[in-house]
Amino acid sequence: ALQMLPGSAEAGYTARTHVRGSRDDETLLRYDGVPLASPFHLEELQSLFSAIDPQSVETATAWTGIAPIQFGNRIGAVLDFEPRRVVATSLDAALSNQGLSLFAGTPVAGDGGTVFAAFRAQNAVSPAGWVDLDTPVPYLDDLVVRATWTLGERTSLAAGALGIDDRRSAYSNDRTEQVRLESQAAYAWVRIRHDFTSGLTSETLLWTDGASDFTAGTIAVPGVESGTATARDARHSIGAREELTYARSRRWALRLGAELGTVDGDNSAAAQAGYLAPWVPGLQPSATLDQFTAQSVHADSAAGYASLRLEGLPRTIADLGLRYDARRYRAGPSDGVPTARVSVRHEIGTATTLRVGWGQSSQASPTDEISGGGAGGPLAARRLTQTNVSLERAPANTWSLRLEAYRKREGAPVVSYENVFSPLTLVPDIGVDRITVLSQRARMDGIELTAASDRSRPLGVALSYTWSRADDLVGGRWIPRSWDQPHSIQALGLWQSGAWRVSSTASWHRGWPYTPLLAPAQTWSDPGSAAVALGPRNSLRMENVFSLDVRASRIWPLRSGSLEASISLLDATDAHSTCCRQYSVVAQPGGDYRLMSTRSNWLRFMPIVGLRWHH
Repeated sequence: ALQMLPGSAEAGYTARTHVRGSRDDETLLRYDGVPLASPFHLEELQSLFSAIDPQSVETATAWTGIAPIQFGNRIGAVLDFEPRRVVATSLDAALSNQGLSLFAGTPVAGDGGTVFAAFRAQNAVSPAGWVDLDTPVPYLDDLVVRATWTLGERTSLAAGALGIDDRRSAYSNDRTEQVRLESQAAYAWVRIRHDFTSGLTSETLLWTDGASDFTAGTIAVPGVESGTATARDARHSIGAREELTYARSRRWALRLGAELGTVDGDNSAAAQAGYLAPWVPGLQPSATLDQFTAQSVHADSAAGYASLRLEGLPRTIADLGLRYDARRYRAGPSDGVPTARVSVRHEIGTATTLRVGWGQSSQASPTDEISGGGAGGPLAARRLTQTNVSLERAPANTWSLRLEAYRKREGAPVVSYENVFSPLTLVPDIGVDRITVLSQRARMDGIELTAASDRSRPLGVALSYTWSRADDLVGGRWIPRSWDQPHSIQALGLWQSGAWRVSSTASWHRGWPYTPLLAPAQTWSDPGSAAVALGPRNSLRMENVFSLDVRASRIWPLRSGSLEASISLLDATDAHSTCCRQYSVVAQPGGDYRLMSTRSNWLRFMPIVGLRWHH
């Protein structure tokens, strides 16, 4: 869903995305109100798939700009999933070359409650083959179970569970890299809503989650590097949220909320690697790597927030919000971050709306900080301030237009890690191209223009253009982020006629920046006498990227239910868009050596053929 929104910079190999210049771990994902730490399959291998089954979702609400104050602990976007509503007995079964999915739901107890279950067994062979991976035994399963009860006229209760299970072996196409991954995650929650009076409502949410991951990988690139890496991680957390909403009048509404959480985590990692000349010291600080880390973390978090919604002036609505997030480590310091948000919506006319917003956000949840909360102390909280201004015009039965501008400023230093040659590295921690990026500050700006036709017509079209920039201040210089795309265009089309439905998405964007690798000379005779080095960070750009996705489906009514057949063509034009560069030192016929560069592509053409039965 986020990858189709203006302002998104998406890579062709992962379910994660960068929204308005943010990092891919700065999007808050919630399902049924529960914050999901990392709802992805193959998280340690580029997070190829989402672990949320679309069949278990009723609506998905996205905030790419300033989200309501109750959404905290992320400085990027927000994607909030509401579970599927069950109003009648429903059965779905779908089969494609990517896997199997099953859904069953029904009212129970005389329509006093509902229950549904959604299960998927995904097949990673098809997409993995297009990113130069071979997966002999892929197991990617997820299961969602949810039940609701109505307790009297004023109280309703919902309980659910989400399970994720991954087991996979993967190899690079040339067999220089291999990795084994075992990962499990589970969430369970209870959500209670009670109406005290016609204007006073409370919602209580209790949840717990746990995850364990094991990865073991090796890399052996002739003439470049060889090494092994293993990591074990475990996490368990408990959380509670209480929210009160008071709205006796249409002119104003007050929301008060508090959230508590505790998390325990353990992780250990070991890495050994050797880097051959001329790769040192230009890329690695030493010719060998031998390290072992282990830490145990216990942290508590607390947050309180308040928001006020006012309709004071004619055709004007204002939302004001205050929030305070705090965390405390058992063996470390405590800290807290106050934030505020203001947004105003004014109807200039019957079809024109002006929106203005200013807001702060922080990201310092204990779950995110396990990697930095050991002996080295917790990582500093990320802090962001942004301003949004938008003008919308949506006349009835015609095209709607929206123009929005945003300005985002990140004020706290943030440490991140990148593999500058290729993000598809299976064993990133010991890659010869692994670097540390210390962003002292960051700036992100953009202008988005969108136009959409009347959705009630058989043929619908949506177009968007985005100008943007995303820069980090590194070493006193403003440097574009590795996913910076100054210009991007998207076009979406949907045609429906009877039993037929055809949809397409075309996208184009400026190539992402990359860091070149430089050799001291065109050729050299002794590898030990030369030292290749990285050029200026992100000083060059890859080729522009274009992709076209098309899906066509037809539905046949059956005596019992209906059958839908579909075919999807991902990157239908097989555009061969470049994503990465690999480097090697090649011996020349005369005995000299030369630095050679080869290009790799994003996820290329892939067909998905499926059948779905619905009752």
